[in-house]
Amino acid sequence: MISNLYNIADFMPDEVEGKQLSEDELLAKLPELPEQKIADLIIANRYLGMFPNIATAAMSELSKRRENGSEFAYEQYITEQINKLPKLNFDVKNVSSLLNKFRFK
Repeated sequence: MISNLYNIADFMPDEVEGKQLSEDELLAKLPELPEQKIADLIIANRYLGMFPNIATAAMSELSKRRENGSEFAYEQYITEQINKLPKLNFDVKNVSSLLNKFRFK
C-alpha cells in the first residue's frame, strides 16, 4: 500500500528537506512546483499507478500553464520518460511462479 504522505524534498529539495506532506498539502503546493516535477507526478501515476488524485490535478495544472503561455512540451516529456522506463509485465502466472519460489518446504 502506498503511503498517504509524500516526501516534498523529492520535488522541491531547495525549499524543504525531509518534510512529508499529505495529499491535500501536496495538492495545495502543486502550483509552486516546476513543470518538469509536475510531469514526473503524472509519470509516476501512469507507470506505477501512484498518486491518482494528484496526477489529475497535475495534468490540469500543466494545461493551465500552457493556456497562460508556457512552452513546456509536457506531453512529449511524459511520453519520452515513460518510454525510457522498463516495461512492467506482471500477470497472474508471473506472480504465481514468483510466490512459488519463496514457498517454504
